[in-house]
Amino acid sequence: MKILNGEEFLKLKNVDLRSFPFCFQKDYLITNSDISILQLNDFFAPVKIQKNKFLKTIQFQFPPVKTNGERLSITDEKKFSELAIGFIAEKKLAHRIVQPKNYSLFATVPAKSISIPFGTYKIDLTNKTNEQLLEGMQARYRSGIRQIEKLNVEIRYGISELKVFQKLHEETMERTAAYSEDYSSLSKELTALPNNSLLATIYIDNKIQGGLYVVYSNYGAYYFHGASANTTEASGAIKYLHYKIMCLMREQGIQQYDFVGARLTDISGTKLEGIQNFKKRFGSELVKGFLWKIDLDKPKCKTYDNLLKIKCKLKGLKFPHDIIDQEKNKTIVL
Repeated sequence: MKILNGEEFLKLKNVDLRSFPFCFQKDYLITNSDISILQLNDFFAPVKIQKNKFLKTIQFQFPPVKTNGERLSITDEKKFSELAIGFIAEKKLAHRIVQPKNYSLFATVPAKSISIPFGTYKIDLTNKTNEQLLEGMQARYRSGIRQIEKLNVEIRYGISELKVFQKLHEETMERTAAYSEDYSSLSKELTALPNNSLLATIYIDNKIQGGLYVVYSNYGAYYFHGASANTTEASGAIKYLHYKIMCLMREQGIQQYDFVGARLTDISGTKLEGIQNFKKRFGSELVKGFLWKIDLDKPKCKTYDNLLKIKCKLKGLKFPHDIIDQEKNKTIVL
């Protein structure tokens, strides 16, 4: 196994970037210089290495894929992950492998890692017409989308909509007690990734209803950020926007639309239940996998965690728990 920087990876001759996930794309790697590629023969996985004064961490941005962008078999993925753990430890690249991005679902987990089952809702966009995408949705969604088409509706695209979207996004996240993405990060990404990012907003009678931010490549489109007005002119506005983006992605030859993230534990009666039902009713398939992490230098990681706990307590902050911790401790943050 070896590790390549973005420039070295992009020079490889046997890689078909068109079929790879967005985090392997040229503009993405150039923009995110802290992302490297682990290579094992013809298998590749992007990782982000981060350092502070005390701890070095590494995070998988996507599970390993082949030169044609296809996922590995379960056996090969497990072998890759376990060899990667050994390689990272031997080369002292990190003290800790943290939880991967929540859209990075592994099919299996390496030995001795801490893991949880996790899922996502996906829609296959291949070999379907726009009407077939619509017919796959729950009847109430179909009806709502068709009603929107009868109104004075307008969809606007691009970075010119970012200020409007950002304000609404912050309000939406505040209502759901969730983290909101900052303006500068979205602006930088939209500017740097003209072929791999999309911002869209929807208006009815010239009044903003909501917006969506999607990152994509031919491999798939990923719904990362959303926003919706507290009071809308029609209940189907955001559903309509998702549908129109799916149609746009399908027409560009993109294979799947991923709503990103689904808890597999009991979330009955929580806000998460409503969010996941929203994703499911588009006719999407629940795809199951795993999130995992592992401490490579356990004493150093334990010391770091203890120091962070003291710092959080002194500042009156909550200790940051990832999804794995939340699920393990049954402390779902709502």
